[in-house]
Amino acid sequence: MRATPLPRLTGLAGSAALALAVLTPAGSAVAADGPGDTLYVAKANCSPTGPGTKAQPFCTVQAAADAVQPGQTVKVGPGNYAEQVSLTRSGTADHPITFDGGGILAPARIGATQQHGLTVTGAAYVTVRGFLVNGTAEAVVLDHTDHVTLDGNRIGAGSLSNMAPATVRLTGGPTATTLSRNHVYGSSYRTVSVEAGATGTVLTGNSVISYASADTVVVTDAPGTVITNNSVQTDCGTALSLAGSSAGATVANNILAGGDRAIVAAVCDQLPTKLAVAATAEAGTRVSYNLLNPYVSAYGGTFGRGTAYRWGGKDFSTVADFTTASGQGAHDLIADPKLSVSPTGMSVQAGSPAIDSGDADAPGVLDADFLGHHVVDDPDVPNTGPGGGYRDRGAQEFTDSPGWPALSSRTVPTDSPVTVTPATDPMWSPAVSYRIDFGDGSTPVTEDKPLPVTHSWPATGTYQVAVTTYRANGDALTVTPSVQVNTPGPLVPHFDPYQRDGLTYTVSAYGTSPWDVTATAVDFGDGSQPASGPYLYVDHTWPSPGDYQVTVTVTDAGGRTEKLVKPFHVDYHRSGYHPVTPTRVMDTRTSGLNRPLGTGESLTIPLDQLPAHVTAVVLNVTAVSEWGGGYLTVYPAGGDRPSTSNLNFRAGATVPNLVTVPVGHQNGVSVYNFAGNTHVVADLLGYYTEGSGDRFTALAPARLLDTRASGRALGAGGEQTLQVTGRGGVPAGATAAVLNVTGTRSTSGGYLTVYPTGQARPGTSNLNFTAGQTVPNQVVVPLGADGKVTLYNRFGSTDVVVDVFGYYSPTGDSLFVPVRPTRLADTRRSGNPLGTGGTLTVPGGTPAGATGAVLNVTSTAATTGGYLTVWAHGTPRPGTSNLNFTADQTVPNHVTTPLGADGSFDVYNFAGSTQVVADLFGFFLK
Repeated sequence: MRATPLPRLTGLAGSAALALAVLTPAGSAVAADGPGDTLYVAKANCSPTGPGTKAQPFCTVQAAADAVQPGQTVKVGPGNYAEQVSLTRSGTADHPITFDGGGILAPARIGATQQHGLTVTGAAYVTVRGFLVNGTAEAVVLDHTDHVTLDGNRIGAGSLSNMAPATVRLTGGPTATTLSRNHVYGSSYRTVSVEAGATGTVLTGNSVISYASADTVVVTDAPGTVITNNSVQTDCGTALSLAGSSAGATVANNILAGGDRAIVAAVCDQLPTKLAVAATAEAGTRVSYNLLNPYVSAYGGTFGRGTAYRWGGKDFSTVADFTTASGQGAHDLIADPKLSVSPTGMSVQAGSPAIDSGDADAPGVLDADFLGHHVVDDPDVPNTGPGGGYRDRGAQEFTDSPGWPALSSRTVPTDSPVTVTPATDPMWSPAVSYRIDFGDGSTPVTEDKPLPVTHSWPATGTYQVAVTTYRANGDALTVTPSVQVNTPGPLVPHFDPYQRDGLTYTVSAYGTSPWDVTATAVDFGDGSQPASGPYLYVDHTWPSPGDYQVTVTVTDAGGRTEKLVKPFHVDYHRSGYHPVTPTRVMDTRTSGLNRPLGTGESLTIPLDQLPAHVTAVVLNVTAVSEWGGGYLTVYPAGGDRPSTSNLNFRAGATVPNLVTVPVGHQNGVSVYNFAGNTHVVADLLGYYTEGSGDRFTALAPARLLDTRASGRALGAGGEQTLQVTGRGGVPAGATAAVLNVTGTRSTSGGYLTVYPTGQARPGTSNLNFTAGQTVPNQVVVPLGADGKVTLYNRFGSTDVVVDVFGYYSPTGDSLFVPVRPTRLADTRRSGNPLGTGGTLTVPGGTPAGATGAVLNVTSTAATTGGYLTVWAHGTPRPGTSNLNFTADQTVPNHVTTPLGADGSFDVYNFAGSTQVVADLFGFFLK
């Protein structure tokens, strides 16, 4: 539908052009640049004294203002002109003076920190457009002027700490002043002040915002003022006020809205009023087709609904009440206008009641808004206003987008064709023609239809392709996609991983090409679903440490496809240890499953309480068997279950073991039960993190306690304090110790708990035993402030043996690297059990320089009772044990051991023969 012609305001242009994907303000064109028609101001190659030509412009706006003659235009180049400009020269009706600052979207700036940015005193027939004007007092003052127009400017003044008297002030009885299509804002007592004696004033198409000001637009003793199609937002004061003898005014098509709720609640001492008309200004004043939004506070009771109207001193909150009392406002609306604020002004959003509901015949209506948008019909909104029915209320016309053109490629080698197709999506106002400028100086192409056009560029560079759509309503909308032209070259795939957390890597995969890369795919080599997209920046978690073959495949717009096949090693970070007070994190007897874990079942232990970047945890895991024997495997949640075990149990037995395991998805670990029916209890003893934590120092095993030697077994409920620091190589300053604790010669079933001296005893256990049973378990326990630990026995009496294998401290020598559990030795495979007094040397499976290993060592199928000792190969065997067993018993134990110079460790069997299984769970590196 074509727009119905609208009444134009005298002296304002009605055409517009769109540039850089947005509209240039209407009227921004200036007089033709004939000899002497234009003076220039610029920051470069300028002269303070002129002559103001394009070759030698003035350096200041004031110099041009002092030289300008009737009929001339002053064109001011981009930049900040920190000066107060004073205009006193006049043009004539036939030869006006124009100052052009470049447009509301990219204006030249005047004023800056000056008291005033612009003063016009006693001048006539002057137009100022396209500037950014600032002032610490009034930004603009028009004094005793005649036919002065401010059009398409951004004007601001004051601050919350230094309120300005006004942002724009009309004083001294100015005549025929026009403020059109400006964005006026500031912390001022009055944002726009039209003072006594002003006549013929027109305020049209302006966006006006006050920040905690007393009042926004105030007209005082200025009869016949036309106030049309403005968007006004206020915080504390009145949005629009007609005071004194300001009769005969027109107030039409305006949006009068409330401001920021937080500001209102914080600084306002009254509810804002939208429209106030004094009794002395009522006569002949017309109020119609306005949209008011009385502020409704969300701050219970302090503020409520603001006042919509104040007419002759009386307040009205509804249109009906106001119309009945005044005879005005029959077509006003009270609703949310759905305003959006930008640096260029306020605009309405889709669904606003302002759309297609204004009066096209109201005095002062313009045919284009401050961005150059002409009136256009929104086909989705009923037309309710007169004069064509689809004039919007407020400062900015709501319009559709021209759409972006389709480019066959945005990145190409030189001399390669690109096809440009203008957008063909329907627009509210029909397109009548198109123009395509390729940005390289070649002749633009003009088409009546959006036909594809092919073009190539012989030189490298970035080119702006300007596609302009000319519409039936007068808009010329331009969008400017860019094309990067490159030197011809190959397509090269890239794979850039960054280890983010555990086995999770942030992967950047892409291709470099003189063409657009149209597709990228990554096969991570672990059987997971490949990732794909034009460019990939994704997180990927490999199921376990190891070597993977990653394949990156990229395709470009030139039709080429290349592959990169790259071996990639996935591993954990070196990590420091954080001991914690033992904390129960799973007990299927009372939480989690609330039932035993059955044959072949798994459960996940969530460890949400852990911080980010945890690589592994140390748990004491206990199997409380109900029936059947089996084993438990603990492994990273979400990962592949390894073919190893952590603890073995018999029917009806309670078996604990220390477990060091990498964490998986969301810091969780999984527990798998091979056979039988068993409850699972897990206590958290500490965790490892990359980039922080204590370091480990391995020690040759040393005995710290053996109650058998003293004859003082630990009785029921008894506790014994054990000094750890200063003994066995553990220095002062150690924060935790790695101990092997053994209960033996017990008189009844029970358990031992080991905890830091001086702290409350936790409700957890470290090892469980039956009467007469010898049970070892490794313990990683924090040390008390005095370097001691306390051992507690629950039932009966038992002898206790404690050996130290290492310690953690801030000055320790090694960090921990967890690994996917890996079997290092299994004598069952060779059929050669370890005999009495026999020693088995096991390569550690660790990199060169490893100082220690974290193992799970298991004795099974023993012919008689005995024990195993594990120590660094090439060093003397210590007089300690790591695990004790009886005939036919399967006994595992967590072992932290130093490694020999070649990375190996030895296993010694005291008596009988037994099969030995050793699994690696991690190692330490300096």
